[in-house]
Amino acid sequence: MLWWLEWFWGYVVVRVTGKTPERFMNLCAFRRTDMWDFAPCDNGVTVKIRASEFKHLRRAARRGGCRLHIERRCGLPFVLRRYRGRVGLPLGVVAFVLILQVLCGRVWQFDVQGVRLLTRETVLQIMAEYGIREGVRTNAYEWATVRQTILHDHPEIAWMSLNPVGTVMHVDLSEATPPPDSANQPPYSLVAAADGRITQIKVFAGTPAVQAGDAVVKGDVLVNGAVTLPNGSVVYQHASAEITAETVRRMQFAVPLTQTKSTRAGPPCVRRTLAIFGLQVPLYLGSLNGPYETETTTWHWQIDGVVLPVSVRTAVCFPLQETPLRLTPAQALAQGKQQAEQYVQNNLAGADAIRLEYTHSMVDDQLIVKAKIYCRESATFAEKRLIYD
Repeated sequence: MLWWLEWFWGYVVVRVTGKTPERFMNLCAFRRTDMWDFAPCDNGVTVKIRASEFKHLRRAARRGGCRLHIERRCGLPFVLRRYRGRVGLPLGVVAFVLILQVLCGRVWQFDVQGVRLLTRETVLQIMAEYGIREGVRTNAYEWATVRQTILHDHPEIAWMSLNPVGTVMHVDLSEATPPPDSANQPPYSLVAAADGRITQIKVFAGTPAVQAGDAVVKGDVLVNGAVTLPNGSVVYQHASAEITAETVRRMQFAVPLTQTKSTRAGPPCVRRTLAIFGLQVPLYLGSLNGPYETETTTWHWQIDGVVLPVSVRTAVCFPLQETPLRLTPAQALAQGKQQAEQYVQNNLAGADAIRLEYTHSMVDDQLIVKAKIYCRESATFAEKRLIYD
C-alpha cells in the first residue's frame, strides 16, 4: 500500500501478545483483513492495520488467546479528530482551497520588456483596451489572435509576444521605427517660417532660391523642390537643406487684469484605496465637495523584488479656495513676458533667442503684450510647402 494512502485512511500500530499469535494471524487472514509491516517484539509481534478494521480484531484475538495493545495512531482521521473542537481550522482549509482555486490560472503581474519610446504604463493601457488586465484568466483569450489585433491597431509596435507563465504575463515587444517624414509625401519646397536674414544655407536636394545675406519674409521660397535638368526636363524632389537665419517673430498675448486665483485652504483629506487582485476597495467614506487639488502616490507590495498584485493608492486632496485677483498693469506685463518666454521654450527649442522686445496696450480690461522675438535658428526656420499648392 502506498504510504500516502495509508496516511489518508489512517492506521494503527498494534502489539499482539499471547500464547498463539500465529492463530490470531491466520484468523485475520481468513477474514481478509489488511495487515502489513509485521515485526517481532517481546512476547508477540507488532503489525499495522487500517483504523476502520481494528474493531473486527477483538473476536479473532479472543479465539486466538491473544491481547491487543495499541502502540500508535497515525493518519489524517486522527489529525482531524485532534482538532475537531476548533471550527476555524476546517473553515480555514476550505477557504484556502477555494481562494487558491479562484486565484490560480489568472494573470496578476505583467513583465513588460523591450519598451524604448513607449512606457510600461502605455503598453498596459493598450492591453487594457482589449480586456487584458489584472485578474484575467490565462485561458480566456487566444493570445495569438490578440497579438495580431494589437499589432494591426497599433502600428507603433512592430513585433509583440504574449506569454502567460503561471500568474505572470510576459510581454516582449519591439517598437516600429518611424519612416522619414518625406517617405509618403508628394514633392515639396522649403519656405521661410518667419521674417529674417539668411546667414548660412547648405542645400542637399532641390534648387536654392536664396543665398547667405538675403532678407526674406514669411512664406518666401528658400529651396525649390522643382529641379531643371540639363536636357530641359523638370523633376520634382523633396527639398532638403540646412539653413541658418536671424529671424524676427512677432507674437501677441492677452492678459486679463481680473483673474481668479486658487489657493489651498483648510486641512488636506487623505483617501486610500486598496487594490487587491484587481479589486478596488475604497478605505474611506463619503465624497468631496468643491474644487480640490490631488497628489497621488501608490505603494506596491513586493517580495524579493517581485511586485505582487496588492497595492495601496494614497490620494491627498487639498481643498481649493478661489479668490478674485486684480492685477496691476505692471503685474500683467510681467505675466505677458512670462508667456512669451514660455512660448520660446516650447516652440523654438532649436533656436537661440538673442533678445525679446515688448510693447503693450490696454484693450477692454486686458493688457495686450506684443513681443518681437529675435532669434538665430536653423531647424525651426524652414517649413514644407507642397509644390502643387
